[in-house]
Amino acid sequence: MTKVLYKDQQEGNLPQLNVEDFINLIERKNPKLQGFFKILYNSMNPKEKSLKTQNSLKQKIMVFCYQMAGLQIKQVS
Repeated sequence: MTKVLYKDQQEGNLPQLNVEDFINLIERKNPKLQGFFKILYNSMNPKEKSLKTQNSLKQKIMVFCYQMAGLQIKQVS
């Protein structure tokens, strides 16, 4: 995931702010990541939460993914 997000940034693209676009980006650029976001999302037990909270969880997971990638890039630098 780090490589996907890093390369996307190096191509001059801004970070994705839409969750669906983010999922499509990581899964399109690296097929091994298919289902990764869904695994993280389902680990939060979304079925017991309201729709508003479910959408908020998706946003938080997306930010978490960017943070993980940022930390990995920082370690490499």
